[in-house]
Amino acid sequence: MNARSNRRAVAAGLALRPLRETLTDILEQEPALTSTGTRSAGLTDQEELTLLETLRTEALSF
Repeated sequence: MNARSNRRAVAAGLALRPLRETLTDILEQEPALTSTGTRSAGLTDQEELTLLETLRTEALSF
């Protein structure tokens, strides 16, 4: 996924910033991106746990 070079972007003036700074900004801004302040896509925690357990059970039955 990250096999592409950023060389051209840097040569064009892109300023790279630390990953920690980027992640901090995302986490601070994310609640403002939805009306409820929570994500509305993806699995709930319970759905994820159920899916993982199902996958574990099926993998063990092979």
